[in-house]
Amino acid sequence: MIPALWMLGTIFLAVVIHIGAVLAIPRVASETAWQRLYGSLEPNSARVLPQAAPGATTLDFMDPMMIVAVCRYDLDGGPLELNLPTIPGYWSLSFVTQDKTTIYSVNDRTAGNPEAGIFAVSAQGARRFYADLPEAETLPLVIEASNDKGVAVLRILAEEPSLTATYRGLASEYACGPAP
Repeated sequence: MIPALWMLGTIFLAVVIHIGAVLAIPRVASETAWQRLYGSLEPNSARVLPQAAPGATTLDFMDPMMIVAVCRYDLDGGPLELNLPTIPGYWSLSFVTQDKTTIYSVNDRTAGNPEAGIFAVSAQGARRFYADLPEAETLPLVIEASNDKGVAVLRILAEEPSLTATYRGLASEYACGPAP
């Protein structure tokens, strides 16, 4: 009976330690791919990431049919304006904080009219930004960011391999900068 209790206790302790270690890994990882990417970008500027290749150091395991462009934002200086190209197929735009939390995500079907403008504002500056918006028939998409620093990730899906070069060209038109 006692050896069975010792064995059950050992198994229980091993399970608890294993679960604790798995849950702690994201917090104790010294440098993740997102942290390396964030450090390599200039604030309020966009860049198309290179295609996934063996031994890639940017973001491993990216879908080769997905073109990814990122903009590092810093809302301390005021609102950010994002300019998306006209993309005929699927696209998505996600706002990711420095601690890798996605705070907002929109795609081609839910964005409404991105030509009216896409802006990111800090929670503190949102009221002032809304008050300064001009009267217009179509309102821009305004994202209130809970964190002032992060990246805005644009993903474009190339439906066929022959379209990746065309969509990479479109992704290079992605721009972000301080709002006027």
